[in-house]
Amino acid sequence: ECFRASYQARVLILTMNRPDDLNAVNKDMHDELGTVFYDAQMDDDADVIVLTGAGRAFSAGFDLERESGDADPHDMAADEWRDHLKTYIDTFMMIWNLSKPIIAAVNGYALAGACELVQVCDIKIASDQAVMGEPEIRSGLGPPLLITPFSVNLATAKELLLTGDTVDATEAARIGLVSRVVEHDQLIQECELIAKKITLLSPFRHF
Repeated sequence: ECFRASYQARVLILTMNRPDDLNAVNKDMHDELGTVFYDAQMDDDADVIVLTGAGRAFSAGFDLERESGDADPHDMAADEWRDHLKTYIDTFMMIWNLSKPIIAAVNGYALAGACELVQVCDIKIASDQAVMGEPEIRSGLGPPLLITPFSVNLATAKELLLTGDTVDATEAARIGLVSRVVEHDQLIQECELIAKKITLLSPFRHF
């Protein structure tokens, strides 16, 4: 399984679980991503979701290792590539539109598509060991979901997207990729504390 699930009271903690591959999102993990969030939406025992990664990365983004028979993105026509991306966009938008608040606990590297996965969460807290950015341009690819301009100002978003530069946790908080930074060993505890505050509110006040 690509995810581990645990509960802390009415808080569901989802952990991406491919640590040997820096939790890179391959096809199986992407399919499971949609499933676990759909199940979380229907889960009467969970009011808030915390999303994090196992090991030293939140996620390194979409897995660049192609399976046998997979087409090279650089060989795809524009319409074919657009159809390919739509599956990822649909999953991200389902997460964006989830009725339950999602807290991203950014415990390490959150790059490319994973940086965008953080952005579709409602609250974003980073460990002081986090590194974020969208280096897709260095592989000749663009971001699957152009959400970064909504998190940071347009000029900063263009610089990140056109250079592929990464930023440390402090800079990520300064420009708005995350809300704030906490010590690494306090990250999950801090996210659980925020989640608990939300669970104590009336359900009518949830997103």
